[in-house]
Amino acid sequence: MAAAWPALAEPVTVTVFVFNFDYSVIHPGGPFPPDPPPDDPTIRIGDTIRWQRVGGTHDVKSCTGTPEQFQSHILTSANPTYTHTYTNAGTFVYYCTLHGFDFGDGTAGGMEGKVTVLPPSCPADVGTTGGLPGQDGVLDNNDFVAFIDLFFGENPAADIGRTGGVPGADGAWDNNDLVVFIDRFFAGCP
Repeated sequence: MAAAWPALAEPVTVTVFVFNFDYSVIHPGGPFPPDPPPDDPTIRIGDTIRWQRVGGTHDVKSCTGTPEQFQSHILTSANPTYTHTYTNAGTFVYYCTLHGFDFGDGTAGGMEGKVTVLPPSCPADVGTTGGLPGQDGVLDNNDFVAFIDLFFGENPAADIGRTGGVPGADGAWDNNDLVVFIDRFFAGCP
């Protein structure tokens, strides 16, 4: 049963389109959903934003003084993408150095966008009612049952600890994973 369970909270890459003095998760050529999402993405720590040039000559630069510092090359048809993986939670503003400006306080004007980065999902929240796989936002006995099934089934979702019980995947299913699970479970994940 555990082998069929999907890995939980895998990092994702979100595309932000760069065009006409704007940044948006919605491609300017459509199709346009009836209830479009906000232009600015919300991701989790460890996720990546890929800026994709659709038109014009632009770049992407983080605002001064934020913990996420990056600057792309000029995005052209020959070199149209730039990526950055976020390692901090918060809201981070970025701008085009050709068509925007940095106020020096974490905000920008002109051609600017923002990325909201949430903390990672809780690695101990792996079970729902009856010990079934999934995240339900509650740490209870269902998480213990689900984790034990994942662990003994050598499911990658149970690989949450490294040497010394430090959080992180290492490709092994061992006591370090149990230590991290128990630590996160009793600490009450954010």
